[in-house]
Amino acid sequence: MQLGAIANQELFAWNLRYRLTRSPVNQQIEKSIADPKEHKYFTVYHNGLTVFAERIEVDPKRKTIKISGCSVVNGCQSLSALHAKSAYLSDKLKILSKFILISPKGASIVGKMREQARN
Repeated sequence: MQLGAIANQELFAWNLRYRLTRSPVNQQIEKSIADPKEHKYFTVYHNGLTVFAERIEVDPKRKTIKISGCSVVNGCQSLSALHAKSAYLSDKLKILSKFILISPKGASIVGKMREQARN
């Protein structure tokens, strides 16, 4: 993943709530990332990521997923915190991720997701 897209917020163009800076939620996420003892519980504490992608390629031999034309539509706070605290990441810290094969550009479903997420 291009880290610049996280730093300049380009990756979150279709995000439901965008990043809430200096919020108690962000502080708690960053605190759990900075404490290696909490890494095994990260999937319990956080809802994970939802990513719209125009293309998804899975390589089971290399155990990689290549996505392109993507936008994180939910999980901006977690991903931004992971980026900010990347020095603390370990193999025990996992995050649930959902990839949806749909173009973020012009996807009418984004509006419906925003409505449903508020309820």
